[in-house]
Amino acid sequence: MPNDAPLTQDELRQLRDRLDDIDTGIIDLIAERLSVVQAIGDHKLRTGAPRLYAITSVSERLLNAVSAGPKSRGFPDAWRGRCWKH
Repeated sequence: MPNDAPLTQDELRQLRDRLDDIDTGIIDLIAERLSVVQAIGDHKLRTGAPRLYAITSVSERLLNAVSAGPKSRGFPDAWRGRCWKH
């Protein structure tokens, strides 16, 4: 698909289908993450382990991934410094 030509209806449908697949994957990962968080929390409550917040938050890890090399993680160069500003 050339960047200067408008998308055909089929190309647009394919891109929307791809977004649906990506969104489904994101939702699945979030559900999996919540399950792990629940297991950690349950363990801490049962054992009295310290309930300290994680040293690096999710947003900090995302920022580090983008700053370290956006292309290697699938992020466009234009996102560096634009998506996550301090």
